[in-house]
Amino acid sequence: MQLTEVIRGLSPRKPGKLIDEGRLRKVHQLKAEGLSQKQITEKFGFSKQAAHDLWHRKLDVWDSSPPVEQGVSAW
Repeated sequence: MQLTEVIRGLSPRKPGKLIDEGRLRKVHQLKAEGLSQKQITEKFGFSKQAAHDLWHRKLDVWDSSPPVEQGVSAW
């Protein structure tokens, strides 16, 4: 088996550590509401490191942007 055959069998994904999208969204929602990292860890039982990582992780640009209304131009 050649290396190119092995590479073709891999499924593409974004680079970086895999994360739980639900947890990421919840942390960003609470961050927007003004909660601190410490308050989030106490409320949901996340470790301090997990809360920190999610706090600084960016949401996917396509998912976090508001929907564009039809007939309204951003330009």
